[in-house]
Amino acid sequence: MTHTEHSQRTIVVPDRVSMIQLLGHRDDVLRTLEERLAPTTIHVLGHRITLTGAAAELDFAESLLGELIDVVAEGEILTRDAVARAVDIARALSLIHISEPTRQEAISYA
Repeated sequence: MTHTEHSQRTIVVPDRVSMIQLLGHRDDVLRTLEERLAPTTIHVLGHRITLTGAAAELDFAESLLGELIDVVAEGEILTRDAVARAVDIARALSLIHISEPTRQEAISYA
């Protein structure tokens, strides 16, 4: 049985960003994030979002939430569907980014 080390990170959302706009009416966007970012857990208290999970997953979740905070700060409205697509696209891009050096190495003519 393997044991995964869990860490915690806290994101402080700027006061100018509406938590209702970020998390959705009745926390529907938050629920989508919890589903899509599992097993990383998300806890919200005021303008603080605490993430708990494995380091690599925390990096991903923190980056994604930073992007969503920026989107809301610019006046955009988040929906469950838009956030679900954003998570899927970000995961696909991170997989491409991770595999890219190996692919470049394999096709190198040096």
